[in-house]
Amino acid sequence: MKRIYLTLILMLGTYMVTKSQNYTVTTVAGSTTFGFVDGNGLDARFRNPDGILVDMNGDIIITDRTNHSIRKMTTAGVVSTLAGTGVSGYANGKPGQFNTPWQSTVDAAGNIIVVEKDGARIRKIALDGTVSTIAGTGSAGYSDGAVSVARFDNALDAVVDSDGNIFIADRNNRRVRKITPGAGGNWTTATVSTVAGDGTTSGTVVWPISLAIDAADNLFVSDSRTIRMITKTGTISTIVGLQASTNFTDGESGKPLTARLGDVFGLNFDNDGNIIFADASFNRIRKITPGENGDWTTATVTTIAGTGSTGRIDGLGNVATFNQPYDVVTDENGNIYVADNVNHSIRKLVPSPLPVQLSSFTATANNSQVKIQWQTASESNNSHFRILRSSNAQDFTTLGVVIGNGNSTQEMDYHFTDYNPLKGINYYQLEQVDFDGKISLSNIATVNFNIQAKSKLNAYYSADKKLVLELDEKLFEKGFVKVFTITGKEMLSTSINQETVKISLPISLQKGIYVVALNSQGSNDSVKFIVE
Repeated sequence: MKRIYLTLILMLGTYMVTKSQNYTVTTVAGSTTFGFVDGNGLDARFRNPDGILVDMNGDIIITDRTNHSIRKMTTAGVVSTLAGTGVSGYANGKPGQFNTPWQSTVDAAGNIIVVEKDGARIRKIALDGTVSTIAGTGSAGYSDGAVSVARFDNALDAVVDSDGNIFIADRNNRRVRKITPGAGGNWTTATVSTVAGDGTTSGTVVWPISLAIDAADNLFVSDSRTIRMITKTGTISTIVGLQASTNFTDGESGKPLTARLGDVFGLNFDNDGNIIFADASFNRIRKITPGENGDWTTATVTTIAGTGSTGRIDGLGNVATFNQPYDVVTDENGNIYVADNVNHSIRKLVPSPLPVQLSSFTATANNSQVKIQWQTASESNNSHFRILRSSNAQDFTTLGVVIGNGNSTQEMDYHFTDYNPLKGINYYQLEQVDFDGKISLSNIATVNFNIQAKSKLNAYYSADKKLVLELDEKLFEKGFVKVFTITGKEMLSTSINQETVKISLPISLQKGIYVVALNSQGSNDSVKFIVE
């Protein structure tokens, strides 16, 4: 059985909406004061952690760039140094030395592959902690061939495919490189080749800074503020973003090329096949969800944590702040770990079940109006929905509120009408609010509208302390009126059962801005009024 709820409240005011799902952000290690200290969780110290991964034991491996070391954090939060001395240098063996290690990855045998940005080398940490060199001469430059003569220039990231090949994001060479091991996986006879890019700004890749790889060995490259895909057969396409863009937006649902990215130094797959990435420029953790049947051309980009402001605030994803997050990784439980670079900290995003399972959300033009409809499959602790609208997919205004059903295991249908759509493209989004104030957001629905409609309801506060409502047409059915402060506090709720075009309601109100909602089975309208 489906039930329909139509309680509407109009609230005005423009603010920035962070598209956050239900993640709780905590700081699990490090401090905003940098250092080089092992220890428990918050007692440990890092200096510009760039890379983060999960090893075969479930421990967190951290590439501690400015400490020139590789650190390990156990699932219990104990931090130790796996390799490196804290001082820049070059040495194989134990504990080894590194020169500005940037990112790391792990191969099928559990060896950690380290990309040295300034050291211009690709290094390996074996299971026993022994450090060795796979490729690179230590002198920045470009050359393919044997690993003993191959050169890199500000290489930043690496991934390993199912055949054991290592792919490198070689930034300053404007190329993606490949290290192919020799017979029997012998790295001393390995060779380096170029997979994409020609060293110019017109090449197939221009500024590769991070990599991810899927189960089919397709590469995903962060390149000039876009995400590119390189298939195993070598086909290259842009799946998210616009090259060299400078603004932020998650874009339209199902249209990933409308999203705008910053510098993405770290991206990784979660357990559901979505790409999670750290957007350092915009201080956000974001997600790319592929479309039906894994179609990246119809993917949707969302923000799961971060407001865009610089800081180190823990809490729900929509209020948490970061300071240039550089890398992300997901553990087997779906928790996301973040290398929060300038905060010198490791952050953790823990998912929680969404209070409302949204089945659908649509917005369609209907004559001079836009009809917004959504359906929930289940609800838990659901207070209400806010209907949000934007002209640019970034700055959203609250159009109205629809009261939720609290708790439900049956399908629920809701709708809301925008009587005054904006000219051009209207972006609509739902903000679901729990009774305890937690929020989650839907994807964005869009309507291209070129007609502006007029409101059917007018309201004003009379000198004799009465709220007067004037309608365009008579109210023939029983309905009800609610009055709210601009912050959402309910001041009046009363039913109306009269045939009229003018309603007068006694109510004592202080000076301020208020919102009145008139609801009946055939009409739903809301408007603000001022008490002076």
